[in-house]
Amino acid sequence: MTDFHGVFAVIDEETGDGRLLAPDSVSLRNPPLPLLATEASDGGHQASRIVGRIDNVWIEDNEVRGEGILDPGPFLELGDPAAEFIQHIVEQLETDGLIPGGADFDDVLIDGDSGVMLITRARFTAFHLYVGDEAQQSAFGDRTWIKEGPWPV
Repeated sequence: MTDFHGVFAVIDEETGDGRLLAPDSVSLRNPPLPLLATEASDGGHQASRIVGRIDNVWIEDNEVRGEGILDPGPFLELGDPAAEFIQHIVEQLETDGLIPGGADFDDVLIDGDSGVMLITRARFTAFHLYVGDEAQQSAFGDRTWIKEGPWPV
């Protein structure tokens, strides 16, 4: 198992694709929450696999932040290729220092009259890592990521 911490979403800052999480719009589903990963851009998160869990999540300085573990444990005994995939993610963390990703929300309410896609209500439910050479870019650019280890004090 490998500990991680990260920034999962940025509030009150427009994304590259024209969305904006309004101040006080984000709520949090109770942990544990899934940490997922996908190797290729599929226009969404359909090809994602569970690679760990988010054990703690909070909002601070207009960011959804959290920490948890990458855990190949459930897959090791089965010989599942997911264990190898998770090991690749751990190696990428060690080599690159961070892995970008994007947030998933449910219970979303959108105000389309503001010129941008203003999200006035959204509940954070998961974080997706974008790994490998063909990985998609996060809508938040380089602002959402995970790094190895617990959140610095």
